[in-house]
Amino acid sequence: MEKYNLNILGISEVKKKGAEEVKLHKGHQMRYSGVDIKTRTVGN
Repeated sequence: MEKYNLNILGISEVKKKGAEEVKLHKGHQMRYSGVDIKTRTVGN
């Protein structure tokens, strides 16, 4: 993100269950909202 001077980056598909906010290095954050925890996802 720093290389391209981005403040916000959108990802259209996350194969994660539930919703969470993850703190990354250099103060970045990743927030996602995936499928319900009880739902099976493709590839799992």
